[in-house]
Amino acid sequence: MASVPTLKLANGKEIPQIGLGTWQSKPGEVESAVSYALKEAGYRHIDCAFAYGNEKEVGDGIKQSGVPREEIFITSKVWSTWHHRVEDQLKITLERLGTDYLDLLLVHWPIAMNPEGNHPFFPLLPNGKRDILYDWQLRRTWEQFEAVYEKGLVKAIGVSNCSQLKLEEELLPFAKIKPMVNQLEIHPYNPQHNLVNWLKSQDIVVEAYSPLGSTDAPLLKDDVINEIAGKLQVSPAEVLIGWGGTFMSMVG
Repeated sequence: MASVPTLKLANGKEIPQIGLGTWQSKPGEVESAVSYALKEAGYRHIDCAFAYGNEKEVGDGIKQSGVPREEIFITSKVWSTWHHRVEDQLKITLERLGTDYLDLLLVHWPIAMNPEGNHPFFPLLPNGKRDILYDWQLRRTWEQFEAVYEKGLVKAIGVSNCSQLKLEEELLPFAKIKPMVNQLEIHPYNPQHNLVNWLKSQDIVVEAYSPLGSTDAPLLKDDVINEIAGKLQVSPAEVLIGWGGTFMSMVG
């Protein structure tokens, strides 16, 4: 991979425009994949999350690559059952990754779930519905994000899966530090034009996850995408990554 272009966040920090996602990476494969991506393929942005359950392997892959920590941009996310304890979860993530700071920390979902429920990640009520804490205010989560940012434990903070309404009503009016990134599922089947345009107007960088489509999505078999790939003599995946990088800000 040639040198990856970067984007500048609102605080001036630069973030590589293309990142390696680690969601659904199989146990035993993550370490080698991360190491190869950094050492051989030229990646400098690794996107991970506490809820993926593989941050220790990601950290081992980073170490195995031999690429200096200061050359790597690492993103992680705070899960919904940890909205009350952001710094506690962050410290677990840092230990597993083998680093003393993150380049970007995101609110994985803008919904808090019961931290004392019947499951560490997906607690359920007796009726089978998710055990969501409807009285928890997103601003209280964000205050903790601002605190770890001010401590230097993270170099940038942002959100994920946040709508314009959620941001306008529950976060921006109360934030001392505005989110620098909103990570969303975006691809040609789910472009979210209005939200993307609004985020750009707010100087919030848009990052696409699942740029090839989420699990079992038919994007790679789409006739139009394959026609474009044939004309350009590239793979359908390259067409989708190129679309994401051109249409939005970055893909991971």
